[in-house]
Amino acid sequence: TFPNFFPSRFLLLLLPSGKLVQIEHALTAVGSGQTSLGIKAANGVVIATEKKLPSILVDETSVQKIQCLTPNIGVVYSGMGLDFRVLVWKSRKQAEQYHRLYEVLMALNDA
Repeated sequence: TFPNFFPSRFLLLLLPSGKLVQIEHALTAVGSGQTSLGIKAANGVVIATEKKLPSILVDETSVQKIQCLTPNIGVVYSGMGLDFRVLVWKSRKQAEQYHRLYEVLMALNDA
């Protein structure tokens, strides 16, 4: 049996070769991601990303890989769009709660 700290809802699947299925899926997802990068400068930052559409049928304006969380915090992603939307939603909610509590915008070192 697994120790108590190991959540019972997780199932570890091993391939006959001894590899973990979850790791194989994660590495495949990482390999399909595009490049994203952030550069800190003396007077600001540059955030850049590669934007490849999965199909010519996808409207380019519907895919946004860079988002503002607050007027002074922005984020970019390279992975799964659905994961990014969930993280942006949670981060904005946290920034909103911070603003309500302290009545100032969340600073980067508090994020």
